[in-house]
Amino acid sequence: MILLVEPDKIWQEILAERLKRQGLLVRACETGCSAWQKAHKKRPHLVVLELNIPDMSGLDLVRRFRASAEFFNLDIIALASCDSRELASECLKEGVNFYLPKSEVGISQTLFTINSFIKRRTVTIF
Repeated sequence: MILLVEPDKIWQEILAERLKRQGLLVRACETGCSAWQKAHKKRPHLVVLELNIPDMSGLDLVRRFRASAEFFNLDIIALASCDSRELASECLKEGVNFYLPKSEVGISQTLFTINSFIKRRTVTIF
């Protein structure tokens, strides 16, 4: 299962729809609290996380996942509304597996990266 944490409804709907069309199970939400709750109800194989979420810093959610024994090895792709080398560096330092600046890559490249990541990790997400 892919947990998609994306407050932008357009991005959320497009990403979720296209991933579901590929036969992937996607659970979407807009906030860090709802992501944390959904992750505990059904453990995701992959989290795709927009860092700019309304109720907490996306990095705080990453830290929360990494501090939990249950989610320590969870794969996380971070999406950033703005690109910054410092943010990318901090994401990787905190345990994000892949960092994507949305302003530079767009939805199609984001989907390509998610699919490439899934194939490379040989994760079954159904």
